[in-house]
Amino acid sequence: MTESSKRVGESARNSVGLLVSILIRYPEPATLSLDPSSSTITFKFLVAECVNRRRFWGLRRKIFESLKAFHHLNKIPMVSLRVDQVGFDGLTVIEISRDMASLTQQEITLVIELMKEELGSSLVIDNTARIPFEEEMTIQEELIEQMLDDVREIKGTANLIAVREEGRVLVFNK
Repeated sequence: MTESSKRVGESARNSVGLLVSILIRYPEPATLSLDPSSSTITFKFLVAECVNRRRFWGLRRKIFESLKAFHHLNKIPMVSLRVDQVGFDGLTVIEISRDMASLTQQEITLVIELMKEELGSSLVIDNTARIPFEEEMTIQEELIEQMLDDVREIKGTANLIAVREEGRVLVFNK
């Protein structure tokens, strides 16, 4: 096996591990996708109602302002942030895309908390997921931070999507 094929295999394992770890630690995102061509990760949240334009733009502004402040305070330049919504009959999907270069585990927690605060009980949460103990959550967060570093260092080659299904996390190569 060549050195480059070993690195590709390691990158794929780290990328899959990252997506699975985030979905295990946080029951709020419905899906995660990783796009190595643009070096972005996209979080999709399900909202059990139609989010009107005004409410969405307020949420979007709060996310942008909060992340801008977070990055300013941590002296980390943020390369890209995109917040979109797609409405369906009685359901809204909110997508948040971030560049992998400046994303941190603390920022993921901040985004999740903002979504919970702004959307309340309308945010669809995986209630079948086991709630980890505080010690487990800390370990999981440290693992996420390490995998973020690993994925940044080794460029992945696979477009991956992770979804929840009945308390499990499934990862597919797009």
